[in-house]
Amino acid sequence: MLAPALGEAGLEHLKQRMIDLSNRPVTKPPEKDRVKIGWSSSGPIYADEMADRSQVSTVRLALTEIADALGDVDAFIEQYEEETRKVPKIAAQIARRLLSAGRAQEALQAIEAAKHRRGNGSWEWLDFEWEDARIDVLEALGRTDDAQAARWECFERALSSTHLRAYLKRLPDFDDVEAEKKALDYAQRSGNLFQALSFLVSWPAPDRASAIADFGQFEPHDAYEARLRREHARKSSFWSLIE
Repeated sequence: MLAPALGEAGLEHLKQRMIDLSNRPVTKPPEKDRVKIGWSSSGPIYADEMADRSQVSTVRLALTEIADALGDVDAFIEQYEEETRKVPKIAAQIARRLLSAGRAQEALQAIEAAKHRRGNGSWEWLDFEWEDARIDVLEALGRTDDAQAARWECFERALSSTHLRAYLKRLPDFDDVEAEKKALDYAQRSGNLFQALSFLVSWPAPDRASAIADFGQFEPHDAYEARLRREHARKSSFWSLIE
């Protein structure tokens, strides 16, 4: 909010003040004078430690905001250590800023450097912020087929209706009809029952969500309702609520 009033000169001045602050570490008192304010799994937490962390956090937040206000992508990137830049969320933020600055190839490098958390087996945590940034970068580089493949992969891995709609929107007429059928078939075969039901109901494809082929020992709904009406026909107060 202060950026318009400060202007470039004011922002540069504030940036230098924050850099100066970062070079003045919080004074650590003698061990006997340190104040314990809590405990963690690794031991006591001291007031001077919290003050130091607060100062580091304040400086970093201010410098990233100033970098954005100045349109200085490199200054924004500098606020994160090399390993931190590989966190998918941070990599996505860096990539989007590089993309806005017309540096699409560097944005791709930032995206591809990210490290993902993995679950059991080959399952990979799906970070939509990273995925969407990657798709935008691919589009900016003219790699439309790769961007489409990424949208379809997001749909398959998470039954993401948002990515499926974006994928279908970019298909030629009539191709989208066949692709939608393929997607609904895929969702109906999903091993994740609740995820599949949620997707099919919200799409909406209620016929897909309900098509139990074989009820086994359980009677179908129509037969169940018919039997209730026969056996409890006189319970008019109940049927008035249903009808």
